[in-house]
Amino acid sequence: MKKTLNYFFILFLIFFSKTSFSQNQTPDKAFKDVLYKEYHSDILNEKRDLYVFAPKDANVKSYPVIYMLDAEMTRPYGLVLEYVKSNPHIIVGIGTRENRSRDMIPVKISSRQGSGGAYNFLNFLTTELKPYIDQNYKTTGKDILFGVSNAGLFTIYTMLTQPSQFSSFISLSPTIGHCNEFMTGLIKKDYPTDVMKGKHLYILYGLKNEMSRVTDYVPQFSELIKSKFPILMFYCEGLEESGHVPMEGFQEGFKYIYGN
Repeated sequence: MKKTLNYFFILFLIFFSKTSFSQNQTPDKAFKDVLYKEYHSDILNEKRDLYVFAPKDANVKSYPVIYMLDAEMTRPYGLVLEYVKSNPHIIVGIGTRENRSRDMIPVKISSRQGSGGAYNFLNFLTTELKPYIDQNYKTTGKDILFGVSNAGLFTIYTMLTQPSQFSSFISLSPTIGHCNEFMTGLIKKDYPTDVMKGKHLYILYGLKNEMSRVTDYVPQFSELIKSKFPILMFYCEGLEESGHVPMEGFQEGFKYIYGN
C-alpha cells in the first residue's frame, strides 16, 4: 500500500511541476472542459460557485457524481480530474472557502468564528443542489462526497446524519477534534442495522500533521465507527511521512471504493 501511495505522490509532483497554471486560478480557468456555474441557494440565501466537469457524452449516458468540497483549490481538483479522465464521473465542485467554518463545522466552537452552520449547508446540498444536478445531467444515483480537513469533518457528519444521500464518503484529515464529543454522540445514535450496507468510508491523514485535532482524535474515532458499523466498507490510515493533507488520497480514495 505504501509503495502505491509513494508512486502516486511522485506522479502528483511531476504533474504539477509541468503545469503552468497558478494556484490562484479557479478550476474553470485552469482546466479544459471544467465549467463555472453560479447557483443561488434559497436555504443559504447566497450564491455558491460550482465547478462542473462532465464527460462529453453525459447528455446521453448516465454517470456517477463526485461532490467535491473546497473545489476552488485548483491542484486537488486537478488530481480528481486526472482520475475521472480514465474512470468517467461527473464532478460537481462546490466553492466553500467563504464562510467555511460556518458551513463545515456542525457546532459552535470558540476557535472558529461563525461556526455551527453545517446543518444548513447539508440541507442546501441534499435538497437544492443534488436535485438540480440530477435534473440537468444524466446521473446513475451513485454519489460520492469528498472533503478535506474541516470539509472532511463535514463529510463524516453527513454520513452519520444523512447516510442515504451518498453512496461513498472520502475524508482526508478530518478535524474531529473540533467537536469530538458531538461527533462521538452521533455514532452512538440508534441506526437501522443495514444503514451502511454497500457504503464506503475512506479516511487518510498525515502523522506529521501539525493539527492535533486530527491526529489525536481520528484513530479512536475510527475504532468507534468500525465497531458501530461492521457492515460499512471502511479504510483508515495515518501516513508517517505526510503532513496535514496527504495528496495521495485524492486518487487512492476512489481506488479503494471501486476496489471493494
